[in-house]
Amino acid sequence: MASSRGWLDGLAFLLQAYAALETALFGATLIPTEQLARCDELLRAAPFARQRLAALRAADRLDLPLDLSYWFCKRLYYRKILT
Repeated sequence: MASSRGWLDGLAFLLQAYAALETALFGATLIPTEQLARCDELLRAAPFARQRLAALRAADRLDLPLDLSYWFCKRLYYRKILT
């Protein structure tokens, strides 16, 4: 469904972000490693999303809600529209 609707890269980003948050809070994630590997593969086509994810992971602390800037979200949106 996500692929046919054009938001697979956004889903991959959010699953990776959730896994990082879950690991930071609880020491492990419930998302299967196979799915996380697939998300990694999908994010190779979206370097800006991988960079944002790396910045979230490298942060000393994580504030909620996540700081997903207007421009970051617009980039995901236009990738959806243009594909």
